[in-house]
Amino acid sequence: MKVFFEKFRMLTRAQKVCFILEAVFGLLTVVVGILFITRVQWLYATYKDELAHPYTPETIWKAFAPIMAIVIVWGLMLIAVGVLSIIYPHEKRFRYQGARADNIRELEAKLPKEAVAGMEVEYAIIEKQRRNRLIGFIVSLAISIVCAVFVFMYLLNKNNFVGSNVEELINEIAKCMEHIVPFIVISFATSCIVVALNEIWAKREFESLKCVLKAAKINQRPLPRKTLDKKIVWLIRGIVLVAAVSFIILGIFNGGAAEALKKAINICKECIGIG
Repeated sequence: MKVFFEKFRMLTRAQKVCFILEAVFGLLTVVVGILFITRVQWLYATYKDELAHPYTPETIWKAFAPIMAIVIVWGLMLIAVGVLSIIYPHEKRFRYQGARADNIRELEAKLPKEAVAGMEVEYAIIEKQRRNRLIGFIVSLAISIVCAVFVFMYLLNKNNFVGSNVEELINEIAKCMEHIVPFIVISFATSCIVVALNEIWAKREFESLKCVLKAAKINQRPLPRKTLDKKIVWLIRGIVLVAAVSFIILGIFNGGAAEALKKAINICKECIGIG
């Protein structure tokens, strides 16, 4: 964090404004997403038993009116961020770079085979942070796998999706969200926490590695990162584009696109109250 604030102070006023606006916009995006999900749940829980067609313009407006001010602010910030991204391109704006794992590996490769005298504490810190990062990765992976298993158990159970009309389909989607969203939130929150902790552990390990290399009088700067050849990058993009177009064409010919369009039309008609 100290390095972050030092770099932040060196920015121009325009760069500080861009960075702060992007940070607030990212946080507001998460808040808007959470509010939208909660209002959808409120709409379903409030009107599912009172009206034959609960998703009318009046009920939808009543559900989302309380968050319209925040949504409008979010839209204005989206426009502001887009304009600033044109005025101040990414290469001219502040981007905080943490201690990357590949840089740490490169510094570790430079460590002398024999321990440097007087650096016992630094070696202990390096080993501890390396162990912490490994444990964090294992815990995050294990929780994500467990959450994914429960989600797929629900999604792959045919008994949970037997509706034949739009109303039953909407009810099944709402129940599906109630069952799988908690696991998605747990997995996402765990990953965010581990990423934040991993950054702290990596910074500590990075500093200790530099101290050991300095004591051993070895160049501390990591080697320049190797990037993919432009031909390989364009080849990968071409393969992805061809695959995407192929699947779209396949979906059109096997009737999948028409079926999805039919369901979308039915749901939209039901939501706006003209179905």
